[in-house]
Amino acid sequence: VMGKSYTPVDFSAMVLTQIKNNAEAYFGEAIEEAIISVPAYFNDQQRSDTKKAAKIAGLKVERLINEPSAAALAYRMKQPEKPQNLLVFDFGGGTLDLSLVECFDNIIEIIAIVGDNHLGGDNIDQAIAGYWCNENKLTYETLSDKAGSIIKKKAEQAKIMLSDEANEVNTKLILDGCEYEVSLDESKLYELCLPLFRKIKQLFLKILKDSDYHVSDIDDLIMVGGSSKVPVVKKFLQEMLGKEPIVMDRPDYSVAYG
Repeated sequence: VMGKSYTPVDFSAMVLTQIKNNAEAYFGEAIEEAIISVPAYFNDQQRSDTKKAAKIAGLKVERLINEPSAAALAYRMKQPEKPQNLLVFDFGGGTLDLSLVECFDNIIEIIAIVGDNHLGGDNIDQAIAGYWCNENKLTYETLSDKAGSIIKKKAEQAKIMLSDEANEVNTKLILDGCEYEVSLDESKLYELCLPLFRKIKQLFLKILKDSDYHVSDIDDLIMVGGSSKVPVVKKFLQEMLGKEPIVMDRPDYSVAYG
């Protein structure tokens, strides 16, 4: 960047510095210590680098906590202190992590983790955008960057509207002087998401195999991450698991709450 080289640690430090500055502006006092959540699959080097980035940002790291552990803590704060096996389904914009967590007494232990760093809410946006183009006899791949970006944004808006319990979304758009229109309901969205659901199912089967657990051993499936707000994802997980998943209040904040 402008003739200077940066490492991942440098970029992480920039992010942490900005968060630190925002927190100091909000509270009106200096922030010197932090607890940082990291993906459960982070190795020793990645955890060490996270601490280095925090030090550069002027933060003393009191503790690193695994994200699924934090999500489980957020859930357990509202539950009786009974032993539980939780499956934490962390579904973000571009990533999906599944973690099997054992909770007993004051201990939270991660039993198994699986994930896909290229599977998330963006896949749903892309599926809607592809459907929108097909219905209007357009080819997404041949559109200009500007037109593709506009359609992708409209697709995301349609997803959000359906997530807010709208029964149907009608999308109108003008491109190059031509008007296009597509209607989308939850049933069609579920159909569009089937390729995504097949990938989720494979991860689900893998974590059961890795942990030597059965579906009946899972007490609750906890949905966290911003993309967990999409109702068709919850519907699919309910069909797969045979019980209703629990979507945390403000799922995109659950790890921070923990």
